[in-house]
Amino acid sequence: TLHQLIWATGSTPVDYETLDYCCGGKTFPVSEDLAHSLIAKKLDNLQDKKEVDCMVLQCQTCYLMYGAQQEKVSGKFNKQYKIPVLLYPQLLGLAVGADPVADLGLNLNVPSVDGLLDKIG
Repeated sequence: TLHQLIWATGSTPVDYETLDYCCGGKTFPVSEDLAHSLIAKKLDNLQDKKEVDCMVLQCQTCYLMYGAQQEKVSGKFNKQYKIPVLLYPQLLGLAVGADPVADLGLNLNVPSVDGLLDKIG
């Protein structure tokens, strides 16, 4: 499972109510509103967890939905979502000492992961 892979990097996965919720990527072309409400449910749930530093995903579509759509969803629901989003290979790269910018391109992640990088040093 993704939780086991996260443990393997030395990170601690967090259980939360909407863990298995869909990102809405398949509904986005048909109903942007539905997709945004699905994203908001998960982001609300994550934002309530103080121990959450970022969201780690293994799916490119989920990465685009939870990352690139986060600002739109924030505005639509009058929230301040700023949850960094990483793909699992990026987390793995950080765990083995890869350069965050040169090797992993984390400077391109949306939203910014700068606060996360500062925290983990």
